[in-house]
Amino acid sequence: SRRLHGKVALITGAASGIGEETARLFAANGAFVVVADIDDELGQQVAASIGADKASFRHCNVRDEKQVEETVSYTVEKHGRLDILFSNAAVMDSFTSILEFDMAEFDNVMTTNVSGVIATIKHAGRAMVEQNIRGSIICTASVVAMIGGIGPVAYASSKHAVVGVMRSSCAELGTYGIRVNCVSPHGVATPMACRSLNLKGSEVEELVCSRANLKGVVLKASHMAEAALFLASDESACVSGQNLVVDGGYSVVKSFMNGVSPYGVATPMTCNSYNMTVREAEDSSAALANLKGIVLKPRHVAEAVLFLASDESAYVSGHDLAVDGGFTVVRHPAPAP
Repeated sequence: SRRLHGKVALITGAASGIGEETARLFAANGAFVVVADIDDELGQQVAASIGADKASFRHCNVRDEKQVEETVSYTVEKHGRLDILFSNAAVMDSFTSILEFDMAEFDNVMTTNVSGVIATIKHAGRAMVEQNIRGSIICTASVVAMIGGIGPVAYASSKHAVVGVMRSSCAELGTYGIRVNCVSPHGVATPMACRSLNLKGSEVEELVCSRANLKGVVLKASHMAEAALFLASDESACVSGQNLVVDGGYSVVKSFMNGVSPYGVATPMTCNSYNMTVREAEDSSAALANLKGIVLKPRHVAEAVLFLASDESAYVSGHDLAVDGGFTVVRHPAPAP
């Protein structure tokens, strides 16, 4: 089935790597895609190869907020709406000791990886709110935000910040029914990673596989695209504020099990336990919910289980996927005295 049929997606950093793979997968699933990047030649090639009826290219340097605003405006003017933002553009610094660290390089990385993400969420979020669209915003974080010592200092710092931006945005935008999540890859042999490590793609994959927890599968950009597709689609309608880690369990050390954690589903067990009707249980959960405009149903949890059971999550392991609309990652006001 075409899981994004008729939806409009804006993807930054879409000329290569994870962004390119995601643009192709989104288009194959029925979305109209705007390929945004600073590399005009590669970006135009990606859009042309997908097809002019499904994709277009727009030059966008996320370091420049004006360009971000104009790119969002271009998307809405061309397609009439914006349903999905995949804020994926990033740069990586070199591996340098903190004792020899170049602060100018730090500022450069943070401007692209953090300020750029904030600018895209700001303007895409505005477009969604103005048109009352219950959209999906996805940001690319990284496993380096979870484990020290496996990534360059500036890059790791920026990806920690991206997770924080995602959670803060989730808390605010849930009021409008907009979901905000991250995907966090381990080591994907993208052009950026190869340049930073000064290795060929095959060498990056061999290095990652030698340290991997989940054996027998090589992490590819396609695995990240599948994770982004899940978060962009209605299958994750109640998933918000989550950092979906696609690392084969690497960050949790030899774990081989996944879990789903629902919040407030009106199952017979829940209703019996609280002595409530289904309607009363749903009303109670909705009153406390962060993500407004949707009622969590068993089928939403089933969609999450299906994702984790399928090959779409082939490199997801050791992850607790919360299906709670961001409830567990935002602050809740204290009850009135």
